[in-house]
Amino acid sequence: LGIVTDYVVFYLSSARTKMLGGESRLDAARRATAETTPIVLAAGAILATGLAALEVARVRAFQELGPGLALAVAVAVAVAVTLVPAALAIFGRMLFWPRIPANEHLREWEAARAAPRNWTARLIAHRSVAVLVGAACVAGLGLAAVQLGGTRLGVTAISGLPAQAQERVAATAAGQGFQPGMLAPTQVIVTGRGVAADDAGLAALAAELGRQPGIAAVVGPADVPFEHGLGVLTSPSGNAARFVVAYGSDPYGATAIDQSRTLRSQLPALAAQAGLRGVRTTVAGDTIVAADTVTAVRSDLVRVVVAVLAINLLLLMVFLRAVIAPVLLVAASALSVAAALGITSVVFQKLLGHHELTYYVPFAAGVLLVSLGSDYNVFVAGRIWQEARVRPLRDALRIAPARTTAAIRTAGITLASSFGLLAIVDVRAFRELAFAMAVGILLETFVVRPLLVPSLLSLVGEAGGWPGGHLARGRRLAADGD
Repeated sequence: LGIVTDYVVFYLSSARTKMLGGESRLDAARRATAETTPIVLAAGAILATGLAALEVARVRAFQELGPGLALAVAVAVAVAVTLVPAALAIFGRMLFWPRIPANEHLREWEAARAAPRNWTARLIAHRSVAVLVGAACVAGLGLAAVQLGGTRLGVTAISGLPAQAQERVAATAAGQGFQPGMLAPTQVIVTGRGVAADDAGLAALAAELGRQPGIAAVVGPADVPFEHGLGVLTSPSGNAARFVVAYGSDPYGATAIDQSRTLRSQLPALAAQAGLRGVRTTVAGDTIVAADTVTAVRSDLVRVVVAVLAINLLLLMVFLRAVIAPVLLVAASALSVAAALGITSVVFQKLLGHHELTYYVPFAAGVLLVSLGSDYNVFVAGRIWQEARVRPLRDALRIAPARTTAAIRTAGITLASSFGLLAIVDVRAFRELAFAMAVGILLETFVVRPLLVPSLLSLVGEAGGWPGGHLARGRRLAADGD
């Protein structure tokens, strides 16, 4: 829904500008379509291909998500490039009712409304100002992005439910009556010939386990009533024994997950210290499964984001016929996404006191924000490139951002609001995702596209169009005209 809205806004903004300039309904529709359709097609191709990159993930759920998202984007593009131009040609100014762009007064109002944006664009077009603005944006986004390093991931399937949910009420009661880890105790398995008969060794291992950080309770074969050989914690063959371990914290939380990883790595040494020789040790249970899931998601996050960024970069190079500018655009998007995730981590972990983020939220938000950022990349850079065909780059940087700011602001606020509505679902994971997406889109809308990107392009100048001479063409045409 948000993607379609973005593309509709791009068409309507272009058509409205032309109608305010006095063009007829059909002329405005034709020119808006000619200018906007290549941008929408390029943005849609980048977005769909980037989302399809989820196929490189190893987690099956993410693999299955990619094709569906890519297909949804393809349908959105098909609707945008056919239905919207047709509506512009049929209805014209009536699409903007009740503020129909039809007279000189509205043209003056539009010019006055654009004046602050033109003022900002004129300043950024100067390299000295661009240095200050770019440095401030990078510093602010970088400070937020650094906070991403403190993000902890956990499974919030129960702790993230509403407080009155029966599952959460039961989990809280179990933690109060026993230990929080009794909700999903970890099992330590020891296998070896005749190990079940080694009472001293098993008792010593139980003691070692009880001394490990975070472990609140241990039940082993040497404990009553299992010492009487009831067979619950030992195998009939006598070649295997198990211990039930309860953590003192949420067994699905980041703290228990970290402790389970440590326990698994230290378990062979603990068995040796207990005098159990020639045995194998393994760990089972929901907590270690959660740990492996978080590890897989972290690995997939890096793999998929790198793939999405590479695809964005390649297709931007093709669209802009340049190398330097696409690198800057993709780098700005990556920094914005990292900043959004860092802010999300600070708000939920530090300000709201949660111990972790839901394990899939950074993955989903990261992939979606990187992909959605391509829309604004193409829209802003595409407009600058169009203006640079007929005038010097400095002039293009003064004009294009001012013409795109309103459209990007409208599209960004609409898209951020759409994702923000997820917060009405009383589940923590939805609220985390809603917050991360809304913050990321607002950063793109109010910081990256109107400030950071024009500043970076202003700093590199015509070199941004390397290796082609596209950005120098407008300067030559202007010189020939003079």
